[in-house]
Amino acid sequence: MSRSEYYSSLSGDIKLRCDEKMKLTDGVDPYALRIDELSEDVSFLPAVKIVDLMNYLVLTHCFYTGQQMKAYKSLQAFKYYEAGYVQQTMAKMMNTNCYVVMGKVMHSQRRNDKPLQ
Repeated sequence: MSRSEYYSSLSGDIKLRCDEKMKLTDGVDPYALRIDELSEDVSFLPAVKIVDLMNYLVLTHCFYTGQQMKAYKSLQAFKYYEAGYVQQTMAKMMNTNCYVVMGKVMHSQRRNDKPLQ
C-alpha cells in the first residue's frame, strides 16, 4: 500500500504507533488518500456531541504516560467547527468502526490566508 510523505518522515516509536493506528483503517494511510476517494456526503458519519469529545479529550488516559489527558484546550477545536471554521468536510468509511474525515480549516487569526487542509 502507498504511504504518504508524512508517514515517510516519521521515525522509530512514532512510526510504530502510526502503524498500529493504521490497522484500524485496514492498513490504509489516511494521509495518502486522494480527494476523489472521499465523499462530500457525510450523512453516514455518527453524530458527535461535545460530551463525547469531553470524555475522549479530558477523561481518557494518555497512551504514553497513563495519566489522564485533561486536554481542555482541545475542546476549542469543536467550538471552531461549530462556528464554521471547518469547510468542505469530506469523509470515507474505512470499515464499520472507522472513518477518515478531512476538511479545509480557516485560520482563526488570519482570515484572508488560504485554508489549511
